[in-house]
Amino acid sequence: MHYPFKSIKLPYTFSSLEPQFSSDTLLYHYKMHYETYVDQLNDILRKFPSMQLLTLEELIVFVEKIDSPLKKELLTAAGGVYNHQLYFKCLDPAHFSPPKSQLSYAICHDFGSFLTFKELFLKQALALAGSGYIWLIDNNGRLEIICTQDQDTPLSYSITPIFLIDLWEHAYYLQYKHNRKEYLDNVFMILNWKYIEERFCYTL
Repeated sequence: MHYPFKSIKLPYTFSSLEPQFSSDTLLYHYKMHYETYVDQLNDILRKFPSMQLLTLEELIVFVEKIDSPLKKELLTAAGGVYNHQLYFKCLDPAHFSPPKSQLSYAICHDFGSFLTFKELFLKQALALAGSGYIWLIDNNGRLEIICTQDQDTPLSYSITPIFLIDLWEHAYYLQYKHNRKEYLDNVFMILNWKYIEERFCYTL
């Protein structure tokens, strides 16, 4: 996918993630934030024909290397699109089922157990000050947990994202108010581990 970018269609309805996500919370997140980033990115790229054939991933990597007064604005818009698209794809209305096969083995190898991984993941997410995301990434064959601020992505640092959780307040405030921990606990109940596993296996 390249310019003009279009909003992805969610693989579920706005009410499918209830009770973990209310339909209002998901609708607000998708319509008011994600689609706004898509519009902003297209508005900027309209002035730069040389970038219009780049995929979203290629665009983020390319813009990171250039010197332009619009660099920050471009990275924010492109990151906002990339991060939200991945986040929405990593959610699923099916009942929680831990990762299996290769991803399960890698998590146990690099963190000791799935439970230890989850505890570390949530602890780091709760420690992030301000807005951003928490990620599971593949760093040269080793799984690591990192946080990024605002709309930054791991693509800018040449590491491979496996999955993420949105830590911006707009992702949860309508339903959970300031309770980020409750939000995170509930997101773990609706993670699409099948899709996440496919992403991990693609990096091998």
